[in-house]
Amino acid sequence: MYRDVLQPVVARLAERKDCHVVVLSDQHAPDVKRSSAENCRYQTVWQHWNEQVGIQVAKLQKSIDQIEADLKSSNALSYIVPDTDRHPSTHFHNLFHWFFRVYLPLIVPQAAVARHILENHPPALVIASDTADSRTRVYSVLCRLMRIPFLDIQFGMTGDEGIEWRFLEADCVAVWGDTSKKAMLKQNVPEEKIIITGSPRHDCLVNLSDSEVRSKRALLGVPEKSAMVVLASTYYLKTHDKYSDPNILRAMQRAVFAAADQTPQIFLIVKPHPVENVRKTRSLLGKSQNVIFAEPQSDIRELTTICDAFVSFGSTATIDALIAGKLTICPIFPGWVFSDLFQNSGATLVPESAEDMISLFRMIANGSYHTIKAKLEPARQKFLSQWVHRVDGLAAERVAQLALQMAKITIRRPH
Repeated sequence: MYRDVLQPVVARLAERKDCHVVVLSDQHAPDVKRSSAENCRYQTVWQHWNEQVGIQVAKLQKSIDQIEADLKSSNALSYIVPDTDRHPSTHFHNLFHWFFRVYLPLIVPQAAVARHILENHPPALVIASDTADSRTRVYSVLCRLMRIPFLDIQFGMTGDEGIEWRFLEADCVAVWGDTSKKAMLKQNVPEEKIIITGSPRHDCLVNLSDSEVRSKRALLGVPEKSAMVVLASTYYLKTHDKYSDPNILRAMQRAVFAAADQTPQIFLIVKPHPVENVRKTRSLLGKSQNVIFAEPQSDIRELTTICDAFVSFGSTATIDALIAGKLTICPIFPGWVFSDLFQNSGATLVPESAEDMISLFRMIANGSYHTIKAKLEPARQKFLSQWVHRVDGLAAERVAQLALQMAKITIRRPH
């Protein structure tokens, strides 16, 4: 989230001599491009831990223990779920056990050190991404209590399922486009808090020169006469079983690998999801020589900008490919329910079988896909106009200008 969304904003803010940026993480900073500006520092929250914070954690934990004891002695849980209905009652009691013994103890140190940081180093503004994460949400709650401006930046797609926005504490949220704004309004986010900027994540997907594309493809070892296809692979959770059979995903992955195997003019790069079981995915590959796996933690956008075609099973990265103007393929074998958004957009190709995949890969290999891609262009433009505001590479600049305005720093001429 930092690399994709916050870092581009940090880079612009750090260019200003009147703006001092501190990047805070609860772990060591990830391997991302850091700003070279002298007024930008990278720290972990634990650098601010001291004896007073430790004492505060002990006090908070003691209070939580007392609240748990009071709740149990009050017998309130028995009134809420009668013992006669044992199955829900057991789950309900287990829920409170986890709440008091796991969730709260994990967040207490984060809350204590956050309060220490904000009280001792009060910022003009706090910027964060995904305040549904409790570690980040602590800062948004404290900022509201301490009257410190807080800016949230939308990270991923959101729709009717995004109920976390009901609990927005930020003063403003910078969003992708009209569709995101409408989704947040449905969750009762005040309209004046929603500012459409586009996503900094998408800035690097446009304005790449042909020479840069050729250079990057050569570094990957893509033969000059080969067509490059990127597969945004994905993971499967047990909880997905209620929506779709896991065998469908494996069948689609096999179909993509088989299509590559039968089309030697294709160079397929598989980008696994960071939490995907790569060993299992590799086991579906067979002996194809024209397929390589990227590192799960690598940035898929770098591959997306230089490929000829992009394949996904419904991931957010599909929007990246549409922004970058790539031929975008979303396999939807019967029973797969996670790609409906892109199917309904009309902006993607939707193969429904292994035979369809082979036909598409052959079309990509011989270059005849350009005609179909041109037919998809009106739908692509319409979809992007709803989702991502302006595809101009300036979203981070717009977010930075909003941040400066919130921090009451003199703003240079806005775009």
